[in-house]
Amino acid sequence: MVSLARSASNSKIHVVEIDHKEGTLVFQKRVVDVFYSPDAAPDFPVAMQISKKYNIWFYPSARSRDGHMYLYMNWISPDTIFVTAKLEAGTGLMGVNKKGQVLSVSVNEQNTISYILKNLATELAYKLASRGDLPGNLSEAAKNAATSPRGLYLTNPANIERFKLVPVAQGQVSPILQYFGILLEKGQLNKIESLELAIPVLLQGRKQLLEKWLKEDKLDCSEELGDIVKQLGLTLALSVYLRANIPNMVISYFAETGQYNKIILYAKKVNYTPDNSYLFQYIMRLDPKRAQNLPVNTSRTLQVVGCLLDVDCDEAIIKGLLMSVNSIIPIDEIVAECEQRNRLKMLLWWLESRMMQGSQDPQVYNAVAKIYIDTNSNAERFLKENQVRVEVCNQKSVVFDLLLF
Repeated sequence: MVSLARSASNSKIHVVEIDHKEGTLVFQKRVVDVFYSPDAAPDFPVAMQISKKYNIWFYPSARSRDGHMYLYMNWISPDTIFVTAKLEAGTGLMGVNKKGQVLSVSVNEQNTISYILKNLATELAYKLASRGDLPGNLSEAAKNAATSPRGLYLTNPANIERFKLVPVAQGQVSPILQYFGILLEKGQLNKIESLELAIPVLLQGRKQLLEKWLKEDKLDCSEELGDIVKQLGLTLALSVYLRANIPNMVISYFAETGQYNKIILYAKKVNYTPDNSYLFQYIMRLDPKRAQNLPVNTSRTLQVVGCLLDVDCDEAIIKGLLMSVNSIIPIDEIVAECEQRNRLKMLLWWLESRMMQGSQDPQVYNAVAKIYIDTNSNAERFLKENQVRVEVCNQKSVVFDLLLF
């Protein structure tokens, strides 16, 4: 409910909620002072109409409901208006004064926005133009906002989003791009502005503009910005990730482009320790064949093999890796890595090749026996021929306990 009253000392508008619906936000009561010009001191409000289209209150003066800011005041009748009704279109009101004159008051759609821009506030002009679909020089509004002190008007996501929704005639530059253009001339955009500017530039495919702004240090680089510009090229995204100091994304770029030698150099330069397990799996998904040619740290061979098994890598790749570090891998540990993934049989060819090379390592024979037992493949003959005590037999079968005895 909106009510307007005047006493000898003041005049106020009261706005209160009288029919609150459960589950909705509670409207906080508002009380706003009403201004009367000195030459209208005896005046008293006799009527009020609300335009839902424009969100404006009409009474002897017009007042906006957005922050309760006066829009315009003027005499419309020398005689008291005693009855009013809103115009059907919701653009104003009609009234009858005591002389019987019928008056019509409505918003001048062609001039209202220009008037507000010149005399009141840029943000108010934008809100009113968007709500009522009013024509006006919103380009001028964008310029005013861009040249205003930072922190005002459009430096928050909600207001930027409103500007983006302003319809633009074909062949014209949108107000939001004009706003960003002026800010770019003044200095660097903040993170929110950089992201919002990158999107329309991306849609237009104007990669050269982003490259120019990055070189001029006009954009606030972030991981989000890199993800956006990545659609225009990996190298452009890399330049953003480097400036934003996002090591994991830089390393992902080197992996994706096959520049594996740069991964270690970059990680050392920025003192960053990558997740080697994740990195290897990432490279495996991109290029399994090239992954096996990476310089492998032998102390991490077991971890790498585990990663390869987890991503269902081609066994030929795993075999190639095992052969490249043939004599260094602890047998019991590599067996454990494969056995816990039910892939122990995959090692048989490698273990047998070790035996053929003359290995006397008991762990090699233990592992072979374990595979033979699991696959029920000539285990008894193998144990007899090699006369090796295979520890796993105690877990597998009493028969083999007796056989070993």
